[in-house]
Amino acid sequence: NRITMNFCVEVDNESAQIAPMLLLPIFENAYKHCDETSAIISFELQLKENQLSLETSNPVSSSKEIVTGIGLTNLQKQLEILYKEYLLQYEVIEGNFELKLKINLNSYNADELFNIGG
Repeated sequence: NRITMNFCVEVDNESAQIAPMLLLPIFENAYKHCDETSAIISFELQLKENQLSLETSNPVSSSKEIVTGIGLTNLQKQLEILYKEYLLQYEVIEGNFELKLKINLNSYNADELFNIGG
């Protein structure tokens, strides 16, 4: 009862695909690193014209763990490999960890990664 999760989802194409498990570390970190005394974790996911946008916010007790953590570092590496066009930003503002992720799903590198068609 100490943690409240708010989800806002707006999707214009339910058949759009994203690399499997890519967003999982974001959700895990929001829960794992939140200040559990009275946390409200917010997730806003939007998909319009194959442009994915995810914004999260959660209170944190220590910003050092998040900034130096392996989860976001690994996510950054995955994004670099999988997508040509993305933006990942995060910072702690007034005790809240704020994350913004934008991905052009049309920029998926599957052809190059798996030599499809070549």
